[in-house]
Amino acid sequence: MVVERLREIAHKFSGKNAIIFNEHEISYATLEEISNKLANGLKGNGIKAGDRVAVLMPNLPHFVFSYYAILKLGAIVVPINYMMEDNEFVGVLQSIEPQLIIYWEGFRHYVQEYLSQVTEPPIVIVLGNMKSIDHAELTDLIARSEARIETRQCDASETAVIQFTSGVSESPKGIELSYLNLFSNVEGFTKFFHVTDSDVSGAVLPLYFVFSQNVLMNSVLLQGGTIVLHSKLDYESIIRSIDKYKISILAGSPNLYKFLVDRTQTAVPGTSLKYCLSSWQPVPEELEMNFEQKFGRPILNCYSITETCGIVAANHPSFERRSGSLGMALPEAAIQIHNETGVPLDQNEIGEIAIQGNTVMKGYWKSTDLTSQRLKNGWYYTGDLGKIDHQQNIFLVNKKAEVIVKSGFPIYTSEIEQIIARHPKVKEVVVFATPHPGHQEDVQACIAVKDGETATSEEIIAFCREYVPVYKCPQVINFYPSLPRTKMGRIFKRKLQENFK
Repeated sequence: MVVERLREIAHKFSGKNAIIFNEHEISYATLEEISNKLANGLKGNGIKAGDRVAVLMPNLPHFVFSYYAILKLGAIVVPINYMMEDNEFVGVLQSIEPQLIIYWEGFRHYVQEYLSQVTEPPIVIVLGNMKSIDHAELTDLIARSEARIETRQCDASETAVIQFTSGVSESPKGIELSYLNLFSNVEGFTKFFHVTDSDVSGAVLPLYFVFSQNVLMNSVLLQGGTIVLHSKLDYESIIRSIDKYKISILAGSPNLYKFLVDRTQTAVPGTSLKYCLSSWQPVPEELEMNFEQKFGRPILNCYSITETCGIVAANHPSFERRSGSLGMALPEAAIQIHNETGVPLDQNEIGEIAIQGNTVMKGYWKSTDLTSQRLKNGWYYTGDLGKIDHQQNIFLVNKKAEVIVKSGFPIYTSEIEQIIARHPKVKEVVVFATPHPGHQEDVQACIAVKDGETATSEEIIAFCREYVPVYKCPQVINFYPSLPRTKMGRIFKRKLQENFK
């Protein structure tokens, strides 16, 4: 499916740029040749169908080469999040027990730490100067390998990728995604956004996210478009590349768009941008307005879940946008709101978001119990509470596991966070449950105030009482100079919660 489609596209657009990186232009013919050579090189190292190959690499052309080379053998791509916490990195590799690791030399210390803890080390291939006699060099392996290859015909149900969740709210979990899952997600995205061979994606988000793999890499390359790779957050370079390479598809967090706005002094006339996607958190209205004024395009909130191969719902510039909406379900996915017994709810009723379709994962890696909890009667239960309006717009309300139950009354943490965030002294806030002997649970808030400001628990509680009943107001408040963040820059809620267990 994916591999066959790439071969067809490479033949059709052989001389066209598939990848651009730091002024280097790589044609489709070269992409096909190098990925074929690498597949043969991996095969010569004993890699076969079903073997797991970990890829630990920033947004470099060799990530793309490795991804498709592994799939050409029918082996399984395991993209490794190099921004995860150090103590989780080894655990992820131990859980998948890769037969081979491909890594960039800047991540050598991660790989060495894992290798020091295993009795049967995998084959290791490094991109960069070889500093160990035990590690083959990636570019040398490619140069020495044959370009002709017979790719393995894989069944649609076979596992293509094992993707790990980000680990922000819970420990990382491996998710098995089949060829059908990947291809269906790509088809849904390309249909919804009318992606063609004229599109150019700007890959700023790391490609270890399945969201990035499908939106920025697979969806574009399997249509004959071009991907522009950025291996680091150089915002001036990103802005220049939008104009130079006529980037039409961009995806990132609200922080990315804020940086672009802050570093762009005047409006950008005639921009090539068509779709600017954001899926990590709602984009503030002020940022939306400022971005659209400068770049002439809206930021499109979307709903992305690893278990469904990434993006599953989105806003579209042709549709009427509703404030706070995640948009509509993409083709290849059905989305409903279910109650506790799995019965679909009516419009605007709050329940658990359930997803059905070919984009839904095979299951969790080595966790049949969790798989059976989340996959029921053909539906994937996301653990997110939400609602759908009369126009089929989807709204995220709260994570189910983060609802505070106080004396039998549910309290949505997201509601309290949004209220506290309006306080003029508050820079950022996280709300979660704290045990209470009488109420079962109570509301706890962790707050970082703005520079030069001081605040008290009493004034925060008084502020909240202007908007919600007293039982919803936080009873435990902790102040911090700043809240802990993951290496990706997201507030590390799980770490804060662990401090109070």
